[in-house]
Amino acid sequence: MTDDGFINVRVVHQLLAGNGPVFNAGERVEATTSPLWLSCLVLGKLLFFWLPVEWVAVVLGIVTTLGAVALAVIAARSAYGTARLLPIGVLAYVVLPPAAEFATSGLEMGLSLLWMSVWYVLLLHAADRPDGRSLSLAALVVGLGPLIRPDFAVISLLAGATVLALNRSWTVRRLGAIAGAALALPASYQLFRMCYYGNLLPNTAYVKEATTANWPQGWQYLRDFSQPYWLWVAGIAVLVAALASRRQVPKTRRIVFVTPLVVAAVYGTLIVRGGGDFMHARMLLPAVFAAQLPVAAVPVRRSVTALFVAILLWAAVPLRAGGPPYKGVGPAGITNERDLYVGKLDHPITIDDYASNGLVMLGRGARERSEQGQRNVDDFGVIWSASQPLDPHAPAFAQRGVYAIAAIGMVSVAAGTNIYIADHIGLASPIASRLQIAKRGRPGHEKSLPPSWIFAMFGDPEAPAPKIAPADAIHTARQALACPAIQRMLARAREPLTLRRMARNFAESFTDFTTRIDPDPSKELARCSAALTDHTP
Repeated sequence: MTDDGFINVRVVHQLLAGNGPVFNAGERVEATTSPLWLSCLVLGKLLFFWLPVEWVAVVLGIVTTLGAVALAVIAARSAYGTARLLPIGVLAYVVLPPAAEFATSGLEMGLSLLWMSVWYVLLLHAADRPDGRSLSLAALVVGLGPLIRPDFAVISLLAGATVLALNRSWTVRRLGAIAGAALALPASYQLFRMCYYGNLLPNTAYVKEATTANWPQGWQYLRDFSQPYWLWVAGIAVLVAALASRRQVPKTRRIVFVTPLVVAAVYGTLIVRGGGDFMHARMLLPAVFAAQLPVAAVPVRRSVTALFVAILLWAAVPLRAGGPPYKGVGPAGITNERDLYVGKLDHPITIDDYASNGLVMLGRGARERSEQGQRNVDDFGVIWSASQPLDPHAPAFAQRGVYAIAAIGMVSVAAGTNIYIADHIGLASPIASRLQIAKRGRPGHEKSLPPSWIFAMFGDPEAPAPKIAPADAIHTARQALACPAIQRMLARAREPLTLRRMARNFAESFTDFTTRIDPDPSKELARCSAALTDHTP
């Protein structure tokens, strides 16, 4: 399990505790990326109630990954019409160390791969029988992309174009059925997101500024993945296998055969454009899996057998590498997740398995102090170390204690659902996620809410200021918190969810989409004051 996998565990705990799909009770922030994966975890926990959520996540990850690989081979058998196949594509994928690591990370990777395999199988079926039922079923599955990851909307569009290309009846009724099947579930959840959270995108998308370009970091991310495993060798082999096998695919299926290759190219480019991710290889694995789908297994021929032998020889490179050639955080800010969190532990999965990890000890320490009656803003985490009594007028949901830290996964699960985790890099914060980025760098870690903001929100104004946040900075931040834009953000997350609040959340999700906050409280207050002056008659 990765630390980010524990973020999902925390949200499941909150939901099953009756607090809703939130990270902190009383504050509606969409801290997870995949609504469908979260739903699978909740359902799995309800069915296998004796298992910890961590085990549910790991087992589901393994099952969905194996299902994706198996379906990829089944699709190949269907596409080529023969059982005499060599598994060139799937072998090129499964020998990659990150493929194994992210199958059990607690994140949505297995579900992502299974989704791609399913829609590929359904598109092959629809190519043979392009009737309304087959096309609508394919469209229904294709439309699930944004519910797995918001960036999968691009994949849904590309696969959806193939659904339309296979359609032979352009009647209003047929097109309406296809569009309705594709849009029903994602549109329904999007309406929920806007009314419940008050945002157009998950909070994580604002943290990473996913709609902006960061090509230099993206190229670093691509090299960080490809170089240790000589990925270009496997890429050439897969491409040659696709060219050698394309004529064995019936003409009616060739557009489906090409679709995953287009998906891999477009989606991979999109990830590189956005700067990739801070986890080694994670965001590019779906593109690699998509690229191998058409040749997951190919009919036995002399030329193909030579390619299979080449893949077998190449497999020694990634298997020997075992992972990225650095420990912890690499030179480009990309993380070797296994080394960073696992260390010398023996396949840790649950929070108890991680008991010796410093983050878990910090979270449990915070819970113990809360149970002893200490009510303070506390942080012994990544960036600063301080303590201050809570403001008696702070929101009720924070009265059990506030713990501020950047690595929020294991800490939050260890602390329990009652401790408010102030995430100063933004994944679970309605304010930090909307900070302006001063300088591009490590994706997902480019924003950091200064301590003055956190103490302004939760610290006792009558208590002496902590050393890390001077009194004047806290005072300025407290004034800036009263700015209309910030007040709207906090209200969307914290006000009771009445019908009126839901309607305002829906409207403000559009109007505040581009709103950003200056990390410096004095600059934000000055900008706010200037804006108010400009609007004064």
